[in-house]
Amino acid sequence: MAVFVLILAVFGLTFAGLVAGVVWALVARTGEARSRLVVRFLLGLGLWLAAVVAGLFALFIYAASFSSRSGGPAAAVRIGQDAPDFEFQPLEGSPRKLSDLRGKPVVLNFFATWCGPCMQELPELDRQVAREFTDQELTVLVIGVGESKDTVAELQQSKHFAFVMAPDADNAISTNYNVSAIPCTYLIDAEGKIAQQIVGYSPPELGKLKTKIAAQLKSTAKP
Repeated sequence: MAVFVLILAVFGLTFAGLVAGVVWALVARTGEARSRLVVRFLLGLGLWLAAVVAGLFALFIYAASFSSRSGGPAAAVRIGQDAPDFEFQPLEGSPRKLSDLRGKPVVLNFFATWCGPCMQELPELDRQVAREFTDQELTVLVIGVGESKDTVAELQQSKHFAFVMAPDADNAISTNYNVSAIPCTYLIDAEGKIAQQIVGYSPPELGKLKTKIAAQLKSTAKP
């Protein structure tokens, strides 16, 4: 989506430049000089239109190939439904599945290192959730959307987060959850169902998440 917006911005700016150029040519120049500039404008406009067509065609091809790789768009993940299972590779240890964590609540967070709100949220998620509930039956799993293992490992080494981190270099996990905006956080109950979803970073929403976690842990606590 960000790439599409960037392409539109570039096309818009170049078109505005072409229009400004021809207006300036018509106002500031006369005779043969004006004619040459108008011809150049028309040539530039033709090249711009060709670039637009080529860009749209490339976006169409990319969207079609992405859809075929992912099996089509994933259905929206909703509160109350089963959390889609997936395999992840934590920074340490062997590959695991989300279903391996069944029986206790899981906080599942999607982030990226280039995302400002994500980088604001992660330290608070670490301090207020992962460390606060560290002695209780809660797993906090943080997934790096489009991030390599090396990038996620470098972040973990610099911040020493208490939660589990895993890369999602090919976006397979985030696509499975239909993640269209980050940060995105899910609370999954002990039965593997979505109990809460938060899109974006908001301290009040993080407070609600903690309340929901406490309730989940209380309901699953052994007598």
